[in-house]
Amino acid sequence: MNKCLFKLLLILSLIIFPFAVQTSSAAPAYLDFSVEGYQPGSIEYSGGTSPLVGSGISILKLRAFNADGTICKNAAGDLLEFNVVGGTLSFVTGLNTGYDSSSNTWDFSTGGKSYIELYGAIPELGIGYDGQNVTPVLLLSGYGSVGGKVVATPIAGLPFTFNVAILGFFDEKDPTLLEGLGFLADMYGNYPNFVGTMNLSFASGEITPDGFSATTIYSGDIVNTPSVPIPGAFLLLGSGLIGLVGIRRRMLS
Repeated sequence: MNKCLFKLLLILSLIIFPFAVQTSSAAPAYLDFSVEGYQPGSIEYSGGTSPLVGSGISILKLRAFNADGTICKNAAGDLLEFNVVGGTLSFVTGLNTGYDSSSNTWDFSTGGKSYIELYGAIPELGIGYDGQNVTPVLLLSGYGSVGGKVVATPIAGLPFTFNVAILGFFDEKDPTLLEGLGFLADMYGNYPNFVGTMNLSFASGEITPDGFSATTIYSGDIVNTPSVPIPGAFLLLGSGLIGLVGIRRRMLS
């Protein structure tokens, strides 16, 4: 290998490597924030290019899972499952991009003013709790990446439909929460970001492309997997360095 190329690739690896090691071997494979049965909450689509909007959705539980689907345990052997006190989820997707009448599906883009936020307190981890008072804090947040679809299924003989919202997003989490679950920061103090999927089941009235709304969530959860994105600036730096090497080799030849 060209010595110049080798040196540049070595430098690049040293720059990027710190971002690649952000979880310990004992850290959970994924997290699950769950609704736990019928809960209050609003989901609404107002028709046209309007986004899907969710607000006041109660989240009651947080569980940390191993890759094999078993619930993680801490060093004392206790299961990593916790009550979320005052857990409230809200979100807005990107704009609606269409309705497919053959599959009763609405599609919602990402980007724009889309966001997801989950507030709550987890007293067992000392989050939002000072020993006497519970004050919900921002546990999870993501901006500009929320989008997906809503699939409706008519129920014979009943004046409403069963709907499932299937959404995806990227998010960050409260550092104290991540520490309590076994996630480690990198050498710069950065914790891993997460890739999330959200599934919410709810009922609404007659299927129509003009919109729908619901005020009760039947069931649902947010499943989060750690991701280790390499910052775009470093990707550009890497491609630039490699490009310079290519130019130099052509000049020498």
